[in-house]
Amino acid sequence: MPPTGFLREPTTLLFRARLRAHSAVVVGGIAQMLQYGSGLILLPLVVTRLSAPEVGIWYIFVALQGLVALADFGFQPTFARSFSSAYAGARTIERHGHAETEGEANLQLVGEVLHLCRRFYAVLAVGVGVLMALIGTFYLPDVVRGAAPFAEVAQAWVVFSLGTALMLYFSWNAGFLLGAGRVSSTYWGQIASRAGFVLIGGGALLLDWGLIGLAVGNLVSVLLARVILQFRLLPLLRALRVVPALGKTNNGTLFKALWPNASRMGLVSLGGFLITRLNVLIASAFFSLETAASYAVTLQLLTAVGSVAQLPINVAIPEMVRMRVRHDRAGLRRTWLIRQAILLTLFAVGLAFVAFAAEPLLSFVGSNVALLPLPLILLLGVVLLLEVNHASCALVITTGNTVPFVKAALLSGIAVAILSIAGAGAGLGVAALILAPGIVQLAYNNWKWPLLLWSELKS
Repeated sequence: MPPTGFLREPTTLLFRARLRAHSAVVVGGIAQMLQYGSGLILLPLVVTRLSAPEVGIWYIFVALQGLVALADFGFQPTFARSFSSAYAGARTIERHGHAETEGEANLQLVGEVLHLCRRFYAVLAVGVGVLMALIGTFYLPDVVRGAAPFAEVAQAWVVFSLGTALMLYFSWNAGFLLGAGRVSSTYWGQIASRAGFVLIGGGALLLDWGLIGLAVGNLVSVLLARVILQFRLLPLLRALRVVPALGKTNNGTLFKALWPNASRMGLVSLGGFLITRLNVLIASAFFSLETAASYAVTLQLLTAVGSVAQLPINVAIPEMVRMRVRHDRAGLRRTWLIRQAILLTLFAVGLAFVAFAAEPLLSFVGSNVALLPLPLILLLGVVLLLEVNHASCALVITTGNTVPFVKAALLSGIAVAILSIAGAGAGLGVAALILAPGIVQLAYNNWKWPLLLWSELKS
């Protein structure tokens, strides 16, 4: 019989491994909650410390930030996969599939991908800075239309633009850490960013700094995340100091290898923006800032409900991937059905809360912004429920290592944009911004992806 010490050591190591795994899950859960909830935490201050036009302007800022973030065009997850392949020992980065591995980390290839990644985001950040300067010069004056002091709006936009450009440049941090398997590190960066935004932005609103305070909170949150991630990056960067002649790498060849996968994810992101975020900009163009603010706040609340409802499925995705690999179709079907039922239940409860309790609560705290009328809230809720339902099914489909909805997402986004602009221009009001995505999605996506998933799993 072996000495007890030989038994304790493996047991202790196993316990520590499990503890690290559970810690990562907890940190990831906190990061996701802050990612989804930071806006909601600040919402009472936003709607009470800003005027209704200023609330509308802030949501325009956020929507424009989402628009310029599309400049990434799917490269962050693509870079992350490339880093992962290089650390796994891949000899090269292939346009499709995976290259042969050598068994040890290919630090030369890691360094080449990092060199391209940093240059790519540096160029992108400069381009976004120029674009946001043009937006501030030619677009914002027309939107504000004297509803708020433009000098203050312009100052806030300059600070907000700087934060957005830096956020885009520092995107290489998260991509590098994810590819190196440091997932928990990226979570800590998200926690620092969102918590910093809540604390700084909330404090600034309490001090009546207005839009400038929120913009400063956004900028500080980016810098906080950078500081946290820098400490996590240092060991990885030191290991690459031995890699010679990174400046001689052929960035053009490597970029061409990364482009096919990145472009597909970028098109999906573009379609998602056109479907979910563009309507805030359309509202500000066709309606008053007060109406745009009502639409944006209602949309934020229901979007948060959808994000919370999707969490059970998001958390189960790794488990579902393992079931795919094991060909455990019955287990996958059972897991999906249970999580989907939880999703629908959570969304129904959240919709009821927003429809019947959110307006009294906002009135109680002295909100300067009213939600949309009850019929429009319910209509928007049904549209988003169908959206969340098919989006979760599409996510489960991707566990089979296939993304069949790129074309559908892009074409749907274009159709939603056209119908929304046409409906708003025809005088249908905010209802046009709700009906357009509802009609387009009901025509294909709402039924296509749930039906496809069911056909995959039913037998």
